[in-house]
Amino acid sequence: MAQELTITQILDEYGHYYERSGQNLSRLKRAFMQPSESLQHATKMVTDDTIFKLANNVFNPVLQAFQKAFTPKGGVEFIPNPIILRPLKIDYKFFPTDVESSWLGFLGGDSSRTLESWPVVKYMLEEYLINQAIEDKELNEVYKGIWVEPEEGVAGLSGKSMDGFRKQLYDGASHGSYPINVVEGVGELEEDSIFDQLEYYDKQISELYIGKRLIHFVAQKWVRAFKTAKRSNGYYFIDSADKINAAIDFTQHIVIGLPSMNGTNDIFTTMSENMLHLRKRDLNKVHVDLQKIDREIKFLIHWWEAVGFGCNKLVWTTDATIRSISSIFDQ
Repeated sequence: MAQELTITQILDEYGHYYERSGQNLSRLKRAFMQPSESLQHATKMVTDDTIFKLANNVFNPVLQAFQKAFTPKGGVEFIPNPIILRPLKIDYKFFPTDVESSWLGFLGGDSSRTLESWPVVKYMLEEYLINQAIEDKELNEVYKGIWVEPEEGVAGLSGKSMDGFRKQLYDGASHGSYPINVVEGVGELEEDSIFDQLEYYDKQISELYIGKRLIHFVAQKWVRAFKTAKRSNGYYFIDSADKINAAIDFTQHIVIGLPSMNGTNDIFTTMSENMLHLRKRDLNKVHVDLQKIDREIKFLIHWWEAVGFGCNKLVWTTDATIRSISSIFDQ
C-alpha cells in the first residue's frame, strides 16, 4: 500500500483550488476506530530489557507425620519463563503541500509557519498514525499476532509484529514441563449452549480459585450470548437489562469480551496480575522523529513491546481452543 496522502477524489469533487468557506476539522468525519481495550485488563510493566526473564517454581509437598528419624521430603524446581519483547515501528511519509490547492487547504500553513508546523502534519500524526497504530495493535497483534522476521527493506505485514496471547496459549499448552491448564469436554462455543458451556468450564477450575477474580476472555459476541442466555433462563428478578451481568454466579469470576478476540471461538482464563503487558519504555514518552527532507515530511517512531503470562499454572483454556489455534500454527 502506497505511503502517501491521497486526495484525488476531493480534487475531482471540489476542484483543484482552495476557497475559504468555513471548512475546518469538524467537517472531517471518520468511522469508529478501535481503541485499546484488551490491555486494560493486563498488568503493565516497564523494563529496559528486551527479554524479560521470569521463573515459575514447582513446590512439592513437605508435611508428614512426626517420627524421631530424619526423613527428608519435598523439593523445589525452577522453570524459566522468558517473555521476549519485539521492536515495533511506524514509518510514514507525505507531502503537506499536496493539500494547498484543494478544499483541504485549511490544513495547510502560511508564510509564518515552517512546513513541519502545518496543521496537516499534526493531523496526520494525532488523528491518523497514533489512532491507526492503536487499532492495528488491538485487532491484529495483542491476541492474534504471530511475530515473523521482517524482510529487509519491505514493509511488514499486519499481524506479524509481535506474539499475541493466542501464541502464548499455543506455546503454553505444548510446554513439556510446565503447561497451562487445558479443560476438556466444553466443545466449540455455541450460542444455544453458551450458558451451560461456560458454567461447566468454570467448574473444572480448582475450587481454590472460587474466591479469586478470574477473568474468562472471549470474543465480544459471546458475552452478549451469555447475557442473553441468562435473561432467557428467567432466574433473575430484574427491571432492566442493565442489571444482567456477565459474572459466573456464586464465584468471583467474570466473562469479558475482547475486541482482539473477535472472529474466534476461543476462550482463555487468567487473572489480571498474571496477564502481563511489557514495554521497553513508557509509550506515552515514545519519541516521534519528524524529519523534513526537501518538501517531504517523514515520521519515524519505534518502541519495544510484548504480552505474556507470568505463570502457566494460572492460565486455563479449552481443548477446542487449542485445536483451533493448532490448526493455525501447525500449517
